[in-house]
Amino acid sequence: MFRVRVGLIFSLHFLVCASLFAQTETKGQRVFYSGHSFHVFMPGILADIAKKAKIADHTQLGVSSIGGSRVWQHWAPAQTVVAKDFKDAKLPLDVISTASTNRFVPTGEITIETSEGPTVVTYAGMKGNAFIGGKGGVGTLKAGAKITAPSNTAKEALKTGKVDVFTMSPIYLPDDGIENFVKLGLEHNPKMRFFVQENWLPFDVYDPTYKTRPAKVDHNAFTVEELRKLHAPYFKSFDAHVAELNAKYKTQAVRVAPVGQAVIKLREAILAGKAPGLKEQTDLFTDAIGHAKAPLAAQVAYVYYALIYEKSPVGLPVPAVIASAPEAEKLNRLLQEIAWDVVTSHPLSGVKVENRPVKKASPGA
Repeated sequence: MFRVRVGLIFSLHFLVCASLFAQTETKGQRVFYSGHSFHVFMPGILADIAKKAKIADHTQLGVSSIGGSRVWQHWAPAQTVVAKDFKDAKLPLDVISTASTNRFVPTGEITIETSEGPTVVTYAGMKGNAFIGGKGGVGTLKAGAKITAPSNTAKEALKTGKVDVFTMSPIYLPDDGIENFVKLGLEHNPKMRFFVQENWLPFDVYDPTYKTRPAKVDHNAFTVEELRKLHAPYFKSFDAHVAELNAKYKTQAVRVAPVGQAVIKLREAILAGKAPGLKEQTDLFTDAIGHAKAPLAAQVAYVYYALIYEKSPVGLPVPAVIASAPEAEKLNRLLQEIAWDVVTSHPLSGVKVENRPVKKASPGA
């Protein structure tokens, strides 16, 4: 009888502990990413971080990738061209090779420019950069011919109502694509969140026309004060637009991803000699425009982990992207601390930390 009672006690204890664990376990989010080269490297790194954080059901629903893009380009119908090595052939064709199938839905219709004008082709799937199972259409298909679709993967994903998080990375504002995606997303899932990424400035230049292309850029030449001053109007424009959208749609779903502020803090740490394994600001960039090297790529991913899961990344294992970096463990800790600091300091990130005073948005904060 005693053994039975002890067994019951242990069983009840186990069930209570399991219940408490289930209540505190972090639920994975279903994320769709859209952006340019300052953003689309991040989803894979974030997936690695989420796995190391034991978030088993973190899901990447899709990525809309366009180099140098504005958000409205991701809103526009998917477009591509027939592959340049394609030899002239008459429709219908089972396989149509293209430059890219990015942003096209898995199956559907496409409009192709042919020798006889625009024609509609249905396809059953995609393999690499080719549409397969093509049916219909008339005319001769030539290399370089324009191909368009009535929609794209980003729009179709939002229409399912199954997206928890949607990311956008405008280069500069205004950008009508942001509001278009917010409106569509909220119509199908009022509980979802949108993150608008403030970047680090391309070429270390503030130019809302995005026409300035300096012949030479010295990333090492900037002081922290200069970087903050340079980014101030840029960050201010993002804060204003996100606040405006939340007010217009009576929501708090639209949030700022303070990536640019994290980059300034990381550059500040480098200048102060407090960034393990990083000696110069150029250790973050591959080129003049500012494409990310591994430490910067990891920094961006940690910002998104903190934003999406509203949890501190501090203490998580080193992600694969910086595993071979000098002093990887110490560098990893710094990147985690910077990410959590900027996310919890920004009033439009959506992440609040108890007993931490909310600061006003400030460049480089």
